Amino acid sequence: MKILVVDDIEKNRAILDRYLSAKGYEVVMASSGAESILCVHNGDIDLVLMDVKMPDMDGYEATRQIKEIASDSYLPVIFVTALSEEEALEEALGAGGDDFVSKPISFGVLLSKINAHSRIRELHTQVNRQNKELITHNIRLNREHELVSHFFDQARKFCFFDEKIVRSHSIPMSTFSGDTVLVVRRRHGGLAVLIGDFTGHGLAAAVGTLPVSQIFFQLVEENAFIGDIARELNKQVNLLLPVEMFFAASIIELSAKGDRLMVWHGGMPNAYLHDQSTKELTVIKSAHLPLGVRQQDEFDDSVQLFYVNQNQKLLVFTDGLSEAENTSQKMIDLSMIEKAIVGSDDILNSVMNCYQEYSAGVAQSDDVSIIEISCLPLEAESEEKVSVNYKATVPWHIDIVVNDTLLKNDVVQNLIELVGDYTPLKEHKGIVHTLLTELFTNALDHGILGLEGSDKDSNEAFDRYYLERNNRLETLQDACLKIAVSYTPEENSAVLKIVMSHNGREFKAENVEAANGELHGRGITLINTICEDVSYSDNGRSISVIYRI
Repeated sequence: MKILVVDDIEKNRAILDRYLSAKGYEVVMASSGAESILCVHNGDIDLVLMDVKMPDMDGYEATRQIKEIASDSYLPVIFVTALSEEEALEEALGAGGDDFVSKPISFGVLLSKINAHSRIRELHTQVNRQNKELITHNIRLNREHELVSHFFDQARKFCFFDEKIVRSHSIPMSTFSGDTVLVVRRRHGGLAVLIGDFTGHGLAAAVGTLPVSQIFFQLVEENAFIGDIARELNKQVNLLLPVEMFFAASIIELSAKGDRLMVWHGGMPNAYLHDQSTKELTVIKSAHLPLGVRQQDEFDDSVQLFYVNQNQKLLVFTDGLSEAENTSQKMIDLSMIEKAIVGSDDILNSVMNCYQEYSAGVAQSDDVSIIEISCLPLEAESEEKVSVNYKATVPWHIDIVVNDTLLKNDVVQNLIELVGDYTPLKEHKGIVHTLLTELFTNALDHGILGLEGSDKDSNEAFDRYYLERNNRLETLQDACLKIAVSYTPEENSAVLKIVMSHNGREFKAENVEAANGELHGRGITLINTICEDVSYSDNGRSISVIYRI
């Protein structure tokens, strides 16, 4: 510690120098007020012992200037004076001093006061340093907030929110939310929607929405099938984010005519499809785990398909709503939400009122987001609208034969790249992808590999199923799968025919259909729903489907 001793009498300075040096302090001496100011300017002084009465500038004026120099830092000044205690204290405080000792000096008292002010100075220095660090941190945090806010503001500009078709409401816990709601109008008509919830809340969770949003916008622009969007998002969440961070999400597509909904629903609460005419309520349960949980070779991109009409609305929300608690810490019953949906024409506000009334008086514990989609037509915008003259298109036919090791490749993706961007099929790309995926999966998994669909009716069984699937793929011999796709134009429509054949085991469709309601068997039900004709031959080893465009 460096102490500045200020006194115009050399003897007094010498006495203090010997004593303080013996106690281990570094001593700097000044013989006048002006010299003391210069010492404070030039040196790293920790404490000042100031004589009051000096000829050129008294100690009070010197102290005032020293305090100005010290500014925000704490530089204690202890007056050494022969004045009475009351008079000395009043003058010392008035000049900006911090303490005093009376002459003749009691070195024990002086040492105690030096130690006390030394501790105060250390604390003050520590607080100043922490304040500066806090200011720097706040500046950086505010800048990060500005950047993230800018991204979300830009993202919202790309979103489509026409209240006749889409309504949403979000209640974040803090400035930033781990929930994401994105709605994009497809170039060829219809909507693509993403609503999801990252693990946690606040800025840490919001960071995950940045890559997710970018990928979603890009893939929708490329007219990607929602199963492909789910698969790519799963890949990027696994690749970019910590292992403990995952993304419960619903990816939804509403067709241009408003007559078809496709839903990939993973790790989310129940969604609801409500017919406001018949009051029928369809519950859509999560068919998948959240994005980021499964690795790519285990990922299931299958979707749920619903044929809808203009009286129906889809309602999807994050678990901040479905897991809301009341003052008794009891979680909201889903039957209350279902009652709010069925009992009102204004579904979104009815459900939000139900949530707010139930959780009144309880601090919010998670981000809440909700979206309502009306199943109405949304054709392509006039300048982008695609009108297909089916009579002007030519018929075509594709034959593919896949053997053994080639079956490990992404056959469906390669095929959809061949046919999916053909103009008459663009609006139907998602349906075509679904058909090819389900047909190929059934042929490979259950026909060639001999796996049972019922073997994946739980999460644990699902893991075992895909491990066994990979093992059997590695040892394939003499396997053959044939795919024939043909397009035939008619007067005002066209027919897409897909034939999938394999040399594996026999297949009885009625047995799979009887498994309705389980996690397996959904593919065949979906195919029957989409296609106007489904037929089997060669003891079920060959399936032929017709989809009318």
